[in-house]
Amino acid sequence: HYPVATTFVKIGDKIVIDPNIDEENIASARITITTSEDSKIHALQKGLEGTFTVDEVKSLIGRSINLANDIRKRYVLKGE
Repeated sequence: HYPVATTFVKIGDKIVIDPNIDEENIASARITITTSEDSKIHALQKGLEGTFTVDEVKSLIGRSINLANDIRKRYVLKGE
């Protein structure tokens, strides 16, 4: 099983996936979600002073699961 972490930041009212250093520097909130192949959350870490709504967190968990599955299909199965 390959756990995959995805990070999201909030900049204003927008959420950015996999932020670069410049985006992280201006973000008000950050959340990293690590999921497994069976769509279970293995880790969740919130950082910075800003907040995410409950609906945003629920949405980001779903996006994290989908992104992690895509990453596994593209890279893990190829042996990279």
